[in-house]
Amino acid sequence: PPFEGDNNKEIFKRVLQQQLDYDPEDWDLISEEAKDLIGMMLMKDPVHRISAIDCLNHKWFDISHPELVIPDKKIIMRIRDFNAP
Repeated sequence: PPFEGDNNKEIFKRVLQQQLDYDPEDWDLISEEAKDLIGMMLMKDPVHRISAIDCLNHKWFDISHPELVIPDKKIIMRIRDFNAP
C-alpha cells in the first residue's frame, strides 16, 4: 500500500497528510501505467479524482500484463487486514 502506518488510525492520518510515495522496495515491479491509475484514484480532492468510468477506461486496462505477479504476500495480508473505521 502507498501509505504506511502501525495501525488504521495512523494510516488514515497519513492518507490525509502525506503525498503519495512509491517506495522502490515495494513498487519497482509495478508498471508506470498502474502507478498513474493508482495516483488518480487516490487524489484527495474528489473534484480531481478519477471517476469509476474513467478508471475502467484507463490505459492500464488496455495493455497486457504478463509480468503481473505479487512480489510479496505481505501486500495481500496488509490489504486483507485493513479495516476502514
